[in-house]
Amino acid sequence: MSVCLTLVQSARRNCVDVWPYLTDVLRRIAAIDPGDTAALEALLPDRWVAAHPGHRLEQREEESREAQARRRRKQAARRIAVAQ
Repeated sequence: MSVCLTLVQSARRNCVDVWPYLTDVLRRIAAIDPGDTAALEALLPDRWVAAHPGHRLEQREEESREAQARRRRKQAARRIAVAQ
């Protein structure tokens, strides 16, 4: 169970549409030899979405950028408050 949740969270962090990603990974992973690291690495979310660009979530990517900008503003405000 924790492996599936890790895959889901990793896909979200990489702005990948989770359902098509998991469907494809679960279908393909059974046929891959455990020693074939290249084939397994191709299933990582960042590499998978590069091969399937239609499944990148643009809205999620925008939300991530906005959240990062908010964190930077808060950090800058804290630095200013500490310096005063």
